[in-house]
Amino acid sequence: MNKTHNFIDSLHHLIKEEYQKKDRKLKVFCDWDEVIQPLEPKVYYEYHKEQELFKNYFRNFWKQIAKTKRIITFSSYGSHAVSRDENLTKIKNDVDFYNKAPFLTIAKELLLALEDNLIELTFLSAYNQDVFPNGDERKAKKAKKIFGQFPQVKVDLTPFSSHEPIFLKWQILKNRYPDFDIFIDDNPNIITETQRNLPLDKIFVLPDYEYNKTVRYDNVFRLKSFVIKI
Repeated sequence: MNKTHNFIDSLHHLIKEEYQKKDRKLKVFCDWDEVIQPLEPKVYYEYHKEQELFKNYFRNFWKQIAKTKRIITFSSYGSHAVSRDENLTKIKNDVDFYNKAPFLTIAKELLLALEDNLIELTFLSAYNQDVFPNGDERKAKKAKKIFGQFPQVKVDLTPFSSHEPIFLKWQILKNRYPDFDIFIDDNPNIITETQRNLPLDKIFVLPDYEYNKTVRYDNVFRLKSFVIKI
């Protein structure tokens, strides 16, 4: 596997190397939005009724569009849309949104690791209880459809609302899953806080989006992300 300034060209190879070192299956925890499937790029693609292929639109989205027009902010709790445009929100909350969105390369690499029996995988994500009071099953259903053949895959969806505090992801990992090996997330704040608050023997992986390029620690790796078919 090629490693340059903590940039890796294959998550699957990284997992295989760590598996060989530890001689056991790795416990991998992974965010969903912007890691497994694109959220904001897909929303804006639909909103502007773009005509170019989505894979091309996605390739330039974080580098150009999001750089010139601030569309999301990051906090220790997650990412937050800047615009309050109801049409953007309607697209994002559509019942079929995740069925329409494509997958990203990390999804395929995790499937390869599962096929090789290298990992136990938990998708660690959240949903807005104010919007989905009975639970948002869209990600869970998509995960079951693509990853359901592997019994070692779980989905942990934490509800949040504007009225109640939510646990930080590093707290969830520390309290519920302290023996995890690899954590994958697109949020630079979450990765930075988790890296600082948990043991240094953990490994962290970020998609190599423009907003993540300043996150640099010895145990944090960046990986290119592209739209793919599964």
